[in-house]
Order: sequence, then structure tokens, then C-alpha cells
Amino acid sequence: MDHHCPICQRTLEKDSHQERVDYHCSPPRDDHHYAKRVSFADETQILKLKVRISPENNKLYLKIHYDQGYSEVWTNPDDEESKIRINHILEPDLTDLKALQTKLRTYLVFS
Repeated sequence: MDHHCPICQRTLEKDSHQERVDYHCSPPRDDHHYAKRVSFADETQILKLKVRISPENNKLYLKIHYDQGYSEVWTNPDDEESKIRINHILEPDLTDLKALQTKLRTYLVFS
């Protein structure tokens, strides 16, 4: 079964590991990057999902830890302390990146 990037529709590259399988949109484009980690035993079970959207070179990151029940939002990939933890699962609408960008920025401002 092929997995596709919900943003650009390209086929995701597969990287298998012992207990998980990683899929990612590669090579990452300037405007986005999409990656998901699924269970090796059941590839329909998403463990983690990470999205970078970069409108006008303003990077926004969202990582959803489905396996642990929380999400993270941040802007600087080199600053672990800048990550905002959200104690629930955010369900991103990847068909409307403008709305997602606004939602993520709202979390950053009010956290």
C-alpha cells in the first residue's frame, strides 16, 4: 500500500525499523515537510506525525504524539526549550494550510 503526502500528494519514502516504519515526504520542499511513524505490526496505527509548514520562510512545526496523547508546536528546530506542549491531540486539517498556520500561531501566542 502506498502512503502519500496529504499536502503535495507525492508518494512518501519508507524507512523500516524493528518496531516502527517511518514515512516522509522527501526531499523536503521549501514550503512543507510531512512525516509519520506507524507501528510495524499495523501500519494503520499512527504513532507520531510531524508537519513543517513554511509560509514565506516562517517555519512552523507540529508534532503529534498519538502514542503518548499530546502534541507540540514550535518555530525554531534548534531550540528544544521553545517547544510548546499541548496536553491533547491536535487533529490538523492539512487541506487548509492557512487555517493550520493560524491555529498553530494562536497556540504559540497564548501559551
